[in-house]
Amino acid sequence: MAWGLALLGAALVLNTVAGSFYTRRQILQASAELQKEMASLTARRIRALVMRKIERLQDAGVAMTLYPMGANEQKLLGQLLLKNDRAFTELVVLDDRGQELLRFSERQVFLPEDLRDQGGSALFQRATEGKIYISPVTTTAQAEPYVTIAVPLQSAPR
Repeated sequence: MAWGLALLGAALVLNTVAGSFYTRRQILQASAELQKEMASLTARRIRALVMRKIERLQDAGVAMTLYPMGANEQKLLGQLLLKNDRAFTELVVLDDRGQELLRFSERQVFLPEDLRDQGGSALFQRATEGKIYISPVTTTAQAEPYVTIAVPLQSAPR
């Protein structure tokens, strides 16, 4: 009888250990699937947000083409965009050679000597091809993520 009880006890311990390993593996798999689903959902939401911002920037660009390059009206339209949409922190208007004509921000004042030549930059090259440029995600000193978006100024959206 002692042998039978010892064998039964050993079987119960073995069953419990095997069951806990199986359950742990199932929990880890379910957790990984949930994390994958959440990451996919978050990626879709971020993509939709960025696309809305691109549309907003393109609309501002279309409005800017109604005025000469570097005109005060373009600056006013850009400042209105920055004021009405806090997602935009800085706006730059380049001419067809890549030289900055206007550069302004809600947080910083730019002087004419602060304007740079961006003719060789990837964002300018993509915009001259009529394509949208989206930089990799970087972070500020306060660990806020941001991207740089460049769109060509067009008289009608395409």
